Amino acid sequence: MTTVRFRILVIAVFVAVVLGCSTKKNTVVTRSYHNLTAHYNAYFNGRDHFKVAVKNFEKNYPDNFTKLLPVFKYPNKTQAISLMAQMEVAIKKSTKVITRHSITVKPKKKKGRMTKKEKEFYNRSEFNNWVDNSYFLIGKANFYKADYLAAKQSFDYVVSQYPWSELKYEAMLWSAKCLIKLNHYEDAESQLLVIDGERKLPRKLKPLLAATFADLYLQKKDYSRATTYLNKAITLTRKKITRLRYMFILAQVYELTGHNENAFNLYAKVAKSNPPYEMQFAALIHRATSFAGRPNEDPNAILKQLRKMLRDDKNIEYQGRIYYAMGSIQLKMGDEKEALKNLKLSAQTSGNDLNQKAQTLLLIATILFDKGEFEASQPYYDSSLMFLDKDYPNYLSIKEKSDNLTDLVTNLNTVHLQDSLQELAAM
Repeated sequence: MTTVRFRILVIAVFVAVVLGCSTKKNTVVTRSYHNLTAHYNAYFNGRDHFKVAVKNFEKNYPDNFTKLLPVFKYPNKTQAISLMAQMEVAIKKSTKVITRHSITVKPKKKKGRMTKKEKEFYNRSEFNNWVDNSYFLIGKANFYKADYLAAKQSFDYVVSQYPWSELKYEAMLWSAKCLIKLNHYEDAESQLLVIDGERKLPRKLKPLLAATFADLYLQKKDYSRATTYLNKAITLTRKKITRLRYMFILAQVYELTGHNENAFNLYAKVAKSNPPYEMQFAALIHRATSFAGRPNEDPNAILKQLRKMLRDDKNIEYQGRIYYAMGSIQLKMGDEKEALKNLKLSAQTSGNDLNQKAQTLLLIATILFDKGEFEASQPYYDSSLMFLDKDYPNYLSIKEKSDNLTDLVTNLNTVHLQDSLQELAAM
């Protein structure tokens, strides 16, 4: 707190003590006192704990570039455990503002005719400027605790009880985010469309609205609409690192939907935009794997670049990803033998990169299965399941295929054993 703010607070406290400030009175002095003490004491401390916790979480967020990135860096229920303590402090401090500094009693009516602004002020249900902020902070703290129902209740309360608040539209947006997390996609879409139709929506919220729309449609696997809103979010977002994240996700969506030329070009743009090294590296790898095999794209030039990356010491921990990219290109070139060779090297060099190891083992298993080499593919399917997340696309069908292959290989081994025994007996 600055020296000036501290002096103001001391003066306010002194005046309050002398005049007996109470939340049962609504005067300029009582409002000033409770606004100052609420803001620079409880609310300031609670918000500070929240901001530090979120900043540290986002800094250490474990992005998995082997699958579609989430639009926002929000914790899942397991990750939320590490944020509990700081979020509880934010909730406790915000609750203190509400219980100790809320002023709901009406001020004395001004004699004569009131202006429109004065009428709006008089008709308010709350006269402390930081109570709505406190409810909003409680909502965000519960969101980061992964308690989406409690968070939504706080956001909806801000919208319904403080319609004059500048936080109204942001609270509506976060309420929609809760609905997405709760898988209530239709309700979330309806709410986002209502927000989008608001003429008074602050310009600063438009990038967040577009990104939230994109998040919703990605969850629904409606990639066409997701593409539209990712492009909109990229155009509206001013923060470079956030804009690059949206660009990377858009490139992933293009790759996922078979628009390889768009993906190829966008990955290249991300890589040239000086992003954090891990994103730059991932963009180069994805650029290689999105190679479409057209005459104007030289696969050997891309392979040459990947081999150069292999020799770079700072890429030692990423060798598994490089070999995977090389194998993917060779597979598209029709060189299955070299592709399998590099994919097996990828599996060997992935080390602690379990996501890459899982992806590599699964691709090897798929190649062998498609060739009809069921016995050879079975252990690769089995091994991939050891490392695949259960939210991996088509996880259940992969597991079912692995289980069926295990039964098939067991039966084939039994047949081979019986045949061998009968041959031995005949001898």
